[in-house]
Parts: sequence; C-alpha cells; structure tokens
Amino acid sequence: MQSEIARATAELGKTEQPPYYLGYTVYDQDFVVLVGAYGSLLTNASAQRRFADVNMRVGAPELDNTHGQSRPSGVNSGSLPLGNDADAIARVLWELTDREYKRAVPSLLNVRTNTAVRAEEEDKSPDFSKRNPRRTLRKHLPQRRLIARRGKERSRDSPEHSGNIPRCITRR
Repeated sequence: MQSEIARATAELGKTEQPPYYLGYTVYDQDFVVLVGAYGSLLTNASAQRRFADVNMRVGAPELDNTHGQSRPSGVNSGSLPLGNDADAIARVLWELTDREYKRAVPSLLNVRTNTAVRAEEEDKSPDFSKRNPRRTLRKHLPQRRLIARRGKERSRDSPEHSGNIPRCITRR
C-alpha cells in the first residue's frame, strides 16, 4: 500500500489539480455466523472480506472538494482482492483512487463556483428592502391568548400532570 500511495501521489501530482491529501484505509474482516434454534444448529457460515476507503482532498486546506454540501466527495470505497497478490491489490487501489480523483476535481469546481456566487450575491443584496411599511391587525389575538391560557389550566388540572400521579417519584 505504501508503494501504491507513493505512485498515485506522483502520478496525480502531474495533473492540473493535484491532491494535497491522499489516504487509504483497508478493512480485512473474517466473520462467522452461527444460527441455532431449539438446541440445534441451523446455519454455520464463515466469510472473509476486504475493502478499502480512499480519502482524497483536492484544492487547499482552506477550501477543498469536501467543503459544505460536497462533503461526500472525499471518500470512495470498494472491495479488494482477498489474496496477497500485491499487483492485484495495487490495480484495485489505483482504480478506486482514479475514480475518486475524477469525482473530486468537478466537486472542487462546484465548491469554488458556489462560493464565488454566494459571495457575489451577498455583496449585491441590500440589507433591507425599500417598501412601504405594512400593518396587519389581528382581531383574533385575544381569543388565541384565552385558548392558550385555558390549555395551560387544563394541563395543570389533568390527571396526567406529574403532580397528580401517585407513582411519580420526585427527587430533591
């Protein structure tokens, strides 16, 4: 894996938008599933799986492809060969790395575009709009207050209120 990460970093370092961070995480799992019922074994299965996460950041630490809504673009996962064939593992790691790079670069472009557009809109938009003040009178406001007050009274008097429940324990 060390040689593959060095090779991928060197290859992608020649591109227009080289990654500033590249990391691999490999999970190698062996597991057994046993299912039984009424004292007998129904299923006895074992399996092994190996998969990798490729973490990549393109751009700069201040603003990269994982900024804001683009956070999922920083990770790509896939299955790895189970054997110890270094060439086969390297090929799959490169495929995952290449796929992530091809996702990260457009994502960085979207992040930069959204950041520029948002800043431009904020700079051009007024803090307040110039309109005549609008007044609204609500005739039902006192009635709403009465309903709210009656609701509070009912909740206090109801048997569900914690003060009226004998099994409710209060600690002081």
